[in-house]
Amino acid sequence: MKKYARVMRMDSLEKLVKNRGDFTGVILGHENCPQYYRQSHVPEMIGLAVGSGLDVKVNIPVIFEDFLDEFKEEACRTIDEYPQVKIFVNDWGMLYYLHGRYPERTFGAGKGISFTYADNPWNEHILLAEKEKYQEALKAANMQNPDTIDQLKLLGIDEIEMSDLELSEGAYRHMNDEGFIVSVNKGMTVATMSRACHCLRFVDKLDEMGNCMDYCTKGIVLSIKDYYDMANNDHKPVSPETKSIQPDMCVDGNITMVKNIQPAGDYTGVSCMIHDERIMDI
Repeated sequence: MKKYARVMRMDSLEKLVKNRGDFTGVILGHENCPQYYRQSHVPEMIGLAVGSGLDVKVNIPVIFEDFLDEFKEEACRTIDEYPQVKIFVNDWGMLYYLHGRYPERTFGAGKGISFTYADNPWNEHILLAEKEKYQEALKAANMQNPDTIDQLKLLGIDEIEMSDLELSEGAYRHMNDEGFIVSVNKGMTVATMSRACHCLRFVDKLDEMGNCMDYCTKGIVLSIKDYYDMANNDHKPVSPETKSIQPDMCVDGNITMVKNIQPAGDYTGVSCMIHDERIMDI
């Protein structure tokens, strides 16, 4: 199984290039934050990683309308300059555009496309009122739907990025049997993705949007300690039961990550394990 590092900062990449250990490749970019690209050194990081002989994958984030033309240009520039780099897309619109522009290329599907109810730590509570068979269907990788699989193949997707979940073990095998390369984010899930920046809201720096790299490239860890009792206008400690379904969360810009409580134990069908510097040392 290949071992990749997801790195967010130039200094992290420079350290990895000098001492890569058993890492065979890197993943650059952000799943959901276009501001990250405007402030980071992604083009320079790509050049350094490619020049060092590492395999390189680049995430293009979920694209909002105001950023569409900019990221079309950025993705095409990367493909034209570094044809060996694999582009991972996180929304269907960008995938449709890039496949039309480069019909012979293959792409990867990031978490913006592969997200499923199982990624949310409260999935059992969200789906409590559903029948068991519907719960299982909703927790399965949303790409296990035959029509979705056909569409992914039609648009050139040959690799899927998935979460490290016991609930996803069957999905790993299924997607591999369908001919996809399966990559897994070791020990974590992307629990939420948003247009709003949780990180800047948390540090009360929304006015610094566009000059905010220092707040999120390592992530902010949030732990639940108490809750607000509206009836008594007071804060009270949470119960062990509540704590068990509310794990520590890592906020990175406009995504929230969770270290998995129930990681997979069987990785049959998985070709690549991703170590993410935002939640672990690499």
